Order: sequence, then structure tokens, then C-alpha cells
Amino acid sequence: MEKNMVFPIPHWNARSKYYWATGIPILIVTILNLSLLHPTFSDDIFYFNVAKQILRGNFPYLHFFFAHPPLHEFLLAFLITIYPTPILVGKLLATFSSSISALLLFLIGLRIYGKKEAFLATIFFLLSPAFLTFSSIGYGIWEMLLFLMLSLWFFLEEKILLASFLFILAFLTRYLALLYFPVYFFFNRKKFKDFLYCSLLLIFSSLFLFTLIFGENFLRDTILFHFTKIDFPTLPIEYFKMQLHLPLLLSSLILVKKKRKRHYVLPMIMDAFLLFSLRHPLYHYFIPSIPIYCLMLAELAGGKWKNAAFVFIATWMVIAFNLESLDFYLNPKHSLVLQKVTEVVGSITGEDDEIFGEPIITNFISLTLNRKIYKMWLDSFPIHLSYERDVLLTQLAQDKPKVFIDTEIEAFLYSSQLPELAQFLQNYELEEEISNLMKIKIYMLR
Repeated sequence: MEKNMVFPIPHWNARSKYYWATGIPILIVTILNLSLLHPTFSDDIFYFNVAKQILRGNFPYLHFFFAHPPLHEFLLAFLITIYPTPILVGKLLATFSSSISALLLFLIGLRIYGKKEAFLATIFFLLSPAFLTFSSIGYGIWEMLLFLMLSLWFFLEEKILLASFLFILAFLTRYLALLYFPVYFFFNRKKFKDFLYCSLLLIFSSLFLFTLIFGENFLRDTILFHFTKIDFPTLPIEYFKMQLHLPLLLSSLILVKKKRKRHYVLPMIMDAFLLFSLRHPLYHYFIPSIPIYCLMLAELAGGKWKNAAFVFIATWMVIAFNLESLDFYLNPKHSLVLQKVTEVVGSITGEDDEIFGEPIITNFISLTLNRKIYKMWLDSFPIHLSYERDVLLTQLAQDKPKVFIDTEIEAFLYSSQLPELAQFLQNYELEEEISNLMKIKIYMLR
């Protein structure tokens, strides 16, 4: 990837085996994802409920804490007005965004390298454990990645204004888009300066506009929160399970091939920044670096199948190591526990009653039963509770929700994350305990 390289525009060739060999797997993965769509015990339930609250006139930053820019949630809210099933709409959006991102990765690889490398990069991407596990989960990450892939494509075509506009859409979906600036630089240094100026102008303009609309809470929630030191231990375990093999593979191929090109370390720098700069990096924050790993691995493989086989074997070994995670997120039977909890809570509460506790379950109940979440604590994840501990404790001392939801996953008890919550539970009695892959305890106010 030489300085100021001009990439040829690829022409579609329906007879090329690589186009078919890439398109068919993308189609198969999309169909499989669509056939397996179901409510999952994952953070996307929270984002879907944020979108529903927007339609009810409760806005992020103004009425409740929200740690991300709002484009994904406002887009979901708009789509829900067309088809009022938040969970299905959110998962369809994520599924199509991830699949189209895979197609765009192939086109970008085709533009930069060639057919064989583009094919390998896309297959590496489709087979990555994170894609297989999370490509239908509506974190907002896949929508951000779709905007980034579109932006990169137009950047390679030197349509700078359009590329900058799509980049700002990615940025307003999730700030993680900023990690892609070095990628643009290495793809076309000559045009990067113009792209950077346009993008920075749009970034600061959008931040200023959103601050005018939502006030200083917008900056506090979306920026300061991520860099504020919190007395709460976090470790993105899924990164080490699902993605650590990518930097290891890349490093090993660099050593074997003995190529000294600086852009090979780009995705490793992206991951390292997240791991060591943010106070609480979550596992899905690392998804954006995967396409870049795949492009680098495909380039290092050089279109040689023996090199690609090494990557395939290592990837399948990692997939085998993550079968439990794949089952947890993709198997529809695990959503039955959410339905069971909803039935129990629905039988002991009315629409005016408030619930509180484990955020995924409380947001699912709020979505499906229209129950109110206590004091609009939609984000009751332990990290946020630690961040606003004093506010939470002051509110809990004043009045209490009717129902508290506690969970235990692999001996990890939700209520144990704050010592005050365990004391708070003394005001409640256990109504029902539901066991599946986790224990869910439903408490009623005495």
C-alpha cells in the first residue's frame, strides 16, 4: 500500500467465481441470521427500549442517562413508527447492516488488492467468532460499521464530501468511528487532509448542535463517562476469547513473511487504544477493527491458499472454543426465560408500578409490558450505577420500586456489584426464582 496509491475501480464480472464464492456465503449467513432472530439476553434490549422511550417523549440525556451518541436510537425510533415491533426491527437493522458491511468489505478489498484477497478478507470476516455470534445483535456497532464501509468506499473513489458525510453518520452512531482516521490516512494520504478537515468540521458542528439541544448532559454522558475513573473492575473477557487470535495471527504472519509495512499494525493499535484508554471497554467495542484485521491478513496471505489455510484452521479452533457463546446468543430456546420472567412480573404488577434491577431484563419487561423503570434508570448496568452511586442511593432512600430483578450468572450476582444493593434487598421478599443458564430472582416489596 504505497503512498498516494490510486486504486483502480473494479468492474462487476458475473462470471467470476470469486464474486459468486463471496456473495453466496453472505446470502447464506444473512438467511441463517434471519431464521434465528429472537430476543436475546444482550445489551441491545436496552437500546431498543431507548428507541421506544423516545417515541414516548422521553429523550436521552434530558430524561435519562445514555452513554452514546443518539443516531442509532433515533433511527430505530423512526423505523418503529413504521413497524411497531422494536426487538424485531432492531435485529433486522443489525442483521442487514452486518451483511452489507461484509459485501462492502469485499468491494473495498477488490479495489485495494484483487479478487482473491477480497474474497479471503470477506470469508475471514464472516467466520470471525464476533461476526458469527453478534451480527444480529443491535448494539449500534453494525450500523456504525456500515456507514464506515460506505465512507471508505467513496473515499477510495475520492468523493471526499460524500465520504465525510457518511463518516459523520458513523460518528453520530458511535464515537468509535474516530478509530478509523488512521485507516483513511494509509489508504490515500493525498486526499486524507481534505477528508480530515471536512470530517472535523462536521464533528465539532454536530457536537455543538447536540449540546445546544440536550445541554451539558450530552457531553457528560457520551464523553466524560467513558474516561472517568470508576471504582469498578472491568475486563473485556470476550475480547480475549473471541478476538485475541486476530492480532496473534497477524503478528505471526508478519514474522513469517518478514514484511515491514506500518499499516499492518493499524488494527492492533485500534484495539490497544480501547483496552488501555477507556475505563470500561466493552466486548462489542472491538468489532470495528475486525474488517481491518481481515484485510491485513488477506494481504499477508498474498492469495496463497496455504497461508489462508493457516488462518482458517486457527479461526475454526477459536470458534470451537466459543461454541457456548454461540449457543447462548443464537439458540432461540434461551429466550424462553425472558418470556417466563415477563409472565411472572406481569401477574404481580400493573402499568403504574415501577421495576428496577438487572438492566436487560427490566428493559425487556418495559418493552413488552409497558412497565415503568424506576426513576428512568434504563441504564442500570453496574458500571453506570457505580458512576452515579450517590444519586442512586439518594433516590432509593426516598421511595422504592415494587419489583427488584436480580440475576446470577456463573456465580456473578448482579446485586453484589454495589454493597448498598444487598442491603437494599432487605426490604424485599423473594417472589419467584427461575433457572436456565442463569438464575433470575424476582423480589417483591414487603
